[in-house]
Amino acid sequence: MPKHKYAAGALVFAKVKGYPPWPARISGLGSKDRYKVYFYGTYETATLRSEDIWPYNPQTKEKFASKNMKRKGYPEGIDQIENTPEIAPVEGEVDMSLNTT
Repeated sequence: MPKHKYAAGALVFAKVKGYPPWPARISGLGSKDRYKVYFYGTYETATLRSEDIWPYNPQTKEKFASKNMKRKGYPEGIDQIENTPEIAPVEGEVDMSLNTT
């Protein structure tokens, strides 16, 4: 299966060992084939390989979200990725709310 390439700011599902694929945003590029990821609902971060990341789209949402909505933080994560994705910081983005000029 070909590896996906993700840009900073991309909305994805990302998997950490012991947890299901979770709604997340690519916050930056790590080394080699790794991406820095921000997890919605838990506000945690990780650096993951592309094999542990899937694009966020209706097909992956149906595949992953339906069976995980009872997990703590998961419904909040789905709500955040769909309604307020900008809460996840992205390297190189300027936070306009801090602009005082």
